[in-house]
Amino acid sequence: MQLAQSSNPQVFAYLRQDGKESLLVVVKLSDKPVNDATHSLASGSLKGGYRALDLLGAQKLAGLKANAAGGFDRYVPLPVLEPYQPLVIGVK
Repeated sequence: MQLAQSSNPQVFAYLRQDGKESLLVVVKLSDKPVNDATHSLASGSLKGGYRALDLLGAQKLAGLKANAAGGFDRYVPLPVLEPYQPLVIGVK
């Protein structure tokens, strides 16, 4: 598990990988919505671009692009995170 940095302290995010599958988990931890929260991971083992699939619902999510170090920079899966909203994102 790799902890990602979030631009908002009320949002927690981490990347979990098992060699075959990658999941990005994002959780909104307060009772107010947040606009345009970004998530970054300095380094990791990602390569190239990925489709992001909402595994808990049917929301359309922005794709994720790996940076040169295998992490990602300023990823915004949704423009608004609702109060206490969890996202489990399949990175394919």
